[in-house]
Amino acid sequence: MASSLTVASAAGCAFALLPALALAAPALPELDPAGGFECVVAPDGRRVRLQCVGRGDAGGGRCLYVVECDDHADDDTCRAYERADGCASAEQDGATWARRAADGYTFVEARLGAEPGWYRDDRGRVLQVDFDLNQRVFLGARWLGRVGPGGAVELGAVGLETGMRFELFEDVDARYRLRVLETETQLNPFAFRGRLLRYDSSARDADPLLRITTFWPEPARHDVFLDIGAWVDLLAVVHRPRQSVDETHLRYAAVGASWDLWTSDDMSSYLRLRSGVALDHLFLRGAAERAEGSLMTTPVVRLEGDFTLDGLGHHHLSFDAGYEALLLVGRAAGDVARDDVNHRATASLAYEVIVLAVNDQPVTLRAALEGGWRDDFVAAYDGWDLRVGAGLRLSLLAPPRDHEAAAEGAAYAAKRRQR
Repeated sequence: MASSLTVASAAGCAFALLPALALAAPALPELDPAGGFECVVAPDGRRVRLQCVGRGDAGGGRCLYVVECDDHADDDTCRAYERADGCASAEQDGATWARRAADGYTFVEARLGAEPGWYRDDRGRVLQVDFDLNQRVFLGARWLGRVGPGGAVELGAVGLETGMRFELFEDVDARYRLRVLETETQLNPFAFRGRLLRYDSSARDADPLLRITTFWPEPARHDVFLDIGAWVDLLAVVHRPRQSVDETHLRYAAVGASWDLWTSDDMSSYLRLRSGVALDHLFLRGAAERAEGSLMTTPVVRLEGDFTLDGLGHHHLSFDAGYEALLLVGRAAGDVARDDVNHRATASLAYEVIVLAVNDQPVTLRAALEGGWRDDFVAAYDGWDLRVGAGLRLSLLAPPRDHEAAAEGAAYAAKRRQR
């Protein structure tokens, strides 16, 4: 067991180093693919892309050149570079090269660069290295271990996961998120939890709610902003077998507000307090008793954090902790519920890291610790319920992070702090 943990730790460290290894500084200067270039013929007859900067006659001017075709092909066929505009045609006599040489330019062999979020290796091949995991479709599987009320232990469960996450649109002072069909299906024993849709928003107020002044060591003002957003959940369900009683908890809808206690400059990371109210229906079915269902309203309060830990979006940490009070408003005849109010507290902590990519689609390793305490409708299930899980997710359609928008958001955040 110890050796397995050692191997796993070593593998995790190696995977964590991959972004740094992949982005080592290139030996040759890079020709900017978006900076404009000329397609010319070099003295040796090869077609090249030529990008000149500075003034040759003033000294210091130089021309970067890249051979037009990827010359690492296995045959003699000229293969154009991936994810780069090609040269439709080039001059035939090398006049441009000769003219630049006569003007005093120095010619420097270069490599073709890549667009933001991508990397071009020494063979000219391009690969995505920057990922926005807040925008993706994911499929996954994970091992689950559980310690339930009364010390019941389950170690052989497997969960299958799906989900879709989108940023509807972004602004320097707001962000709007959509999560669709986030589900987990547990096998042996069967259990299911999922949600059809969650919408939430974050906003940064331009003016502070409170201006707090401190007087040591010198007077200073500290602004507290009321950054309020909104959230809506639609059609969430949790189904779980519980020995002689099966529980199905259906949440028709939930709505509320959130207060961003902290956000990163690009608003991709946050710490927030979320509160609201939900309309729920609880179904309990067992061999000895049967309830058609109990209708409830449920106040909800949660503290949530989601953090992107590096500039390439490879490392993510998330947590949430919250409390719900299930208030019965409609009870069916023969209902097994003991009280009109029941209490549930839950928490989770998860770490997710990209370990590799397949066809530029990232594969992540995710480990999570989840738990909760409940004052239950069925006395036998009062108490703590803890779960631990680890598995892999394949994420599809994850674009590179928008660093230009992030820079604009950082400028806005800096301006707000200076007011």
